[in-house]
Amino acid sequence: MDKLVKQIEKIREINKQHKLVIFVGAGVSQNSGVCSWWELVKDIAIRIDYNDICEKCKMKNLICSECGETLELCSFDNDECQYKHNYSSDEFLKIPQYFYEEKGEEQYIQLLKEKFGGNYESNEIDNLILDIKPEHIITTNYDHLLEDTKNINVSKYTIIKSDKDLLTETGKHYIIKMHGDKDDFNENGINNIVLKEDDYLKYSHTHEIIESYIKSLLFDKTFMFVGYSLNDNNLKLIMSYIDYYVKSQGIKKYNSHYLITNRIEHKERDNKYWDNKNVEVVDLAALSNFMKEKTPCSLNTYGKPLFSFLMYIKDNNLPFYEDKKILY
Repeated sequence: MDKLVKQIEKIREINKQHKLVIFVGAGVSQNSGVCSWWELVKDIAIRIDYNDICEKCKMKNLICSECGETLELCSFDNDECQYKHNYSSDEFLKIPQYFYEEKGEEQYIQLLKEKFGGNYESNEIDNLILDIKPEHIITTNYDHLLEDTKNINVSKYTIIKSDKDLLTETGKHYIIKMHGDKDDFNENGINNIVLKEDDYLKYSHTHEIIESYIKSLLFDKTFMFVGYSLNDNNLKLIMSYIDYYVKSQGIKKYNSHYLITNRIEHKERDNKYWDNKNVEVVDLAALSNFMKEKTPCSLNTYGKPLFSFLMYIKDNNLPFYEDKKILY
């Protein structure tokens, strides 16, 4: 826990210096009922009858050592197969691409409206992020949960949904929708949405100014990623082009960044992997019961410890240990 305390104190200091930029992923919006990227891709795969994983699965045709017969084990429990929707990084991009090419733009737009066009309400984490008052907020989410909070601090941020907005809107602090906004779910705006393979391959051209601006923040800002898992494809794609940019520009020294997660399956290996990308992993599992005792029950399994962590970033006076508890 001592490591966690030092990380919290460091991030507090960074924020105090107006150098904190918070990246917000789908894990935050899930607390309001919005689907995750995996749930979206799974639904799309079902709609286009994508079964490539099943066709390649070794469990499909095993030979019984006793009788020599072929056994298709997955047929016994196909609906609950743990491998059926275990998509690779490529498949997370290709499956939406296949849907777009097979069903066409109209059905593609309708799908996005169906999955993200609901009237979702901002959650406690959205509100808390604005309480922290970071220099900028960058999100890969399409929803309006951050900008629709009733938090008074939201008025300090200019909403950036496209390259054009960065050129025409004024403001000191931004909420950047780097993958587009649900208002773009129409024939005029759909090219601003980033989801399918082509969108990622063309990102440097379709979002050239946003990409350049985010890269420019590397020089004196610290990124803190919330709502992303260690295996999140959006996170890996973001970090890959940041990593490429740093190396291509010969940048030797730049700020470390923070990835907030509550699940580290292989601590030594995962920490080393992210260390090499100049990202420090913050393990929410290290939070004590005392630090989590005032967590809202409305949040999900990831949301609860994240809320507690962010409360400590926000409030410098919160005690880390019970014997130092402040009595009000």
